[in-house]
Amino acid sequence: MEAIGRQGGLRTPAEREFTLTRVIAAPREEVYAALLDRDLVPHWWGQAGFSTTVDQMDVRPGGKWRFLQRSQEGVERVFQGTYQDLDRPNRIEYTFEFEGEGSEVKGRNAQGRQKEEQPDVEKTGAEEGESRGGRVGQGQAEQAGVARHQVIVETMILEDEDNSARLSLTVRFADQEARDAALRSGLEEAALERIDRFEDMMKRRGGVSGDRNSG
Repeated sequence: MEAIGRQGGLRTPAEREFTLTRVIAAPREEVYAALLDRDLVPHWWGQAGFSTTVDQMDVRPGGKWRFLQRSQEGVERVFQGTYQDLDRPNRIEYTFEFEGEGSEVKGRNAQGRQKEEQPDVEKTGAEEGESRGGRVGQGQAEQAGVARHQVIVETMILEDEDNSARLSLTVRFADQEARDAALRSGLEEAALERIDRFEDMMKRRGGVSGDRNSG
């Protein structure tokens, strides 16, 4: 199947998925541990220009995660999900949901947490879909592939490659239409930025990346 994305390394192995691959110059065990280290999340997760706070991170199958982001202008956004599969150091799978932004989030927080039921993946939509370096408001977020209260599934697969780890991120949607719309809206760039920031953080911690956007 021909890739729709514009960046190297993107593959569309199934009708409702896309996959990005990167080689990180660090042992697979270290990469796995870093991806699930709550103290490291603020250093790489999300869009540059936003600070990230870990509100909840219960790293176990069925455990919840919830991250809050705030821009320099004070825009607040919340993302959440559930860990589905954790196979150290091979695989991390979780759901991903854009909970809301600004006053919407504050109002919901005042009423308590969202219900804790398992999301229905078949009602999924698109993840955070921002172009790199962009500042996204609510209307822009909707245009960039972000669908509030819809859920996608992200799977990270780690494989040994020489002295490095090959990280493959697969993002799964409800159907091909949702995936294609998200890619055209810039979701690929948002996912690439997240991988870039993780790679840069690992480099600062002592590794040097191998092959960016390898496929």
